[in-house]
Amino acid sequence: MIEIEPLFAVDTNILVHAYNNNDQEKHEKATALLIPCWEGKCRLVVSSQNLGEFFRVVTEKQKNLLPSVEAQHLITQICLCSDWIKLHYDYPVLLYAIQLSLKKKKAFWDTLFAATLLSSGITHLYTENIKDFQHIPGLKVHNPFKTPSESPSNPHTGGSA
Repeated sequence: MIEIEPLFAVDTNILVHAYNNNDQEKHEKATALLIPCWEGKCRLVVSSQNLGEFFRVVTEKQKNLLPSVEAQHLITQICLCSDWIKLHYDYPVLLYAIQLSLKKKKAFWDTLFAATLLSSGITHLYTENIKDFQHIPGLKVHNPFKTPSESPSNPHTGGSA
């Protein structure tokens, strides 16, 4: 496996697009980000929080994109795969997330995810929701659905993000 520095976290929306082909272009780009990790060629980062969000979105929020059993199997595979780095938050991270949410006037769940990443030294995030994370100090956000001129290079696919 080639270690790509820095490590990139994957937001819930990227996971959802990878397993939802309603928007074929986003589906293909999201899938292209994840495949190298599944093939053991790189490592990606998720949190228990965004895996839970993913389960809810694909089984409840978006009209059963995946059957619950299939979503459970996918999350289990991520949890068992050593190329997926799984993060969890603790009380100091929770308190920092609350502080960030209040100070930056951002949604709590977004600041909790950001604080979880930053507390583990993860400074790069793939997300469709740039505005939700762009003012979080220390976090660099990358939208893989933007054209090459709009977004930095994507180290996981060798092309642009």
